[in-house]
Amino acid sequence: MTKNCQSTMTDLCKDLRIFKSIRDTIALSSSIRLLAHRSADGDSLGSMIAMGRFLTDQMGKEVYMPYPESFPIRYSFLESYCNGFRHDCNNKDCLTILLDCSSSSRIDYGSNSSLPPVDILIDHHEGVPDIGDIIYKDTHAPAAGLLVYRFLKFAEAEFTPEISDAIYTAILTDTGQFAFSGTTVECFNVAGFLVEHGASPERVAREVYWNHSMSYISNMRTALNSLKFYANGKLSIIQLTHDNVDHPNLLNQTEGIVDLGIMIEGVEIALL
Repeated sequence: MTKNCQSTMTDLCKDLRIFKSIRDTIALSSSIRLLAHRSADGDSLGSMIAMGRFLTDQMGKEVYMPYPESFPIRYSFLESYCNGFRHDCNNKDCLTILLDCSSSSRIDYGSNSSLPPVDILIDHHEGVPDIGDIIYKDTHAPAAGLLVYRFLKFAEAEFTPEISDAIYTAILTDTGQFAFSGTTVECFNVAGFLVEHGASPERVAREVYWNHSMSYISNMRTALNSLKFYANGKLSIIQLTHDNVDHPNLLNQTEGIVDLGIMIEGVEIALL
């Protein structure tokens, strides 16, 4: 057996042990709280929703998801998938699963709650602290949704159209429509599997990328007008403020606008 083969087998065995621990811990809990990062994006929402639907529909758990009070417009098509999820858990024995959060300071646990202790962490970010009793991290994975998919496969979950749509959205958005450098063969294989099980690439792409409000487009125009370059064109900075966005309430509806700064030839870092 080659060294690479041995390494792959070791990683697989480690993952299986972690998956078993996650499954066994979930089995002992009747109430489960799902958390992710503030400024929810496709990966955080898709990961929570896929996990939540599995826990609710297939394991009979009570799921609490204090998702953003203002559901992101581009992901509003996923909001109906949250039917049956409650907003907060007052049960002191509620199990807390944190998915897709690069820093403990970015955890979104709702405006009316204090941060509960994290029991299980599922994440793919570099440098994320080891929060939680059970930790499943893969910094080579381009999306947390891919990690959720792996766990659900281990748990022999039924991949319903809702779960498949949610994970497909997570992977599609965090890989930049399968264009970022971290996109792997596994991403395409999983995407194909999800489509076979009910995910709709046409619908997801239309809702996420081709269904913007006029206010969002106005904010893109403002972003382009504010665009400035530094470091010999290697750095671009976009500035949006309460004063120059189309409507102050839309200041948090800016996902994707930073891409305007990175798609320019020579730019290596873009800031919004």
